[in-house]
Amino acid sequence: MNPVVPQTEYRGLRLLLHKVHCIDETGSGMDEWGEDEIYMAAVAVDNNGQTSSNGLFHVRNFDDGEIKEYSPPKLLQHFNIREGGDSFPKIYSVSMALIEHDHGNLSKWFSDLLNAVSKKVQNYLLSVIGAVEGKPLGDLSAAIGWVLGQMIGWVKSWLEDDHLGNHVVQATINSYSGNWTSTGTALTPIRTRDHKGDSSHYRVFYQWQLVP
Repeated sequence: MNPVVPQTEYRGLRLLLHKVHCIDETGSGMDEWGEDEIYMAAVAVDNNGQTSSNGLFHVRNFDDGEIKEYSPPKLLQHFNIREGGDSFPKIYSVSMALIEHDHGNLSKWFSDLLNAVSKKVQNYLLSVIGAVEGKPLGDLSAAIGWVLGQMIGWVKSWLEDDHLGNHVVQATINSYSGNWTSTGTALTPIRTRDHKGDSSHYRVFYQWQLVP
């Protein structure tokens, strides 16, 4: 969580990808051969319970120790923080998943994933508070992050390729005017999440940005 304090007017929130580091590719020992063909998917849920994504994309093919850097950083998700009224806090969730592609149908998997997450989030909201998509959720948004993580962990069983783990990251907005308290600017520190699966270890470097 990254709370903000009043200071400057903002209208948007972005999640930026700086780099992906292959610490150890899939397999181990004699089973570690060839390159990992790594894809990434980011699925977002905003403060109103709306699900969205900028799609699935190919990061690069990796061997041990290799890094893919994005300069400028790659935009994973953009939120309009003015949507849904002026009730605070507003919490925004994004699940970042890494996949090592061998022979599965990634496009179909991602389409099914997005549809399933949207339905799961809406069913959860209806069961808890009778909410519908488009209404502000306030503190309940924090629970959506948990639902999102559980959902993607479950649907990985649909994928014929290697799912290397997913992480849900969240940002909290307490006002339309304010910089991040951790930096005093519109950018948070660059943070990391480790993805591990099939004896692999990948590290993702990301950052939140407030925009006017």
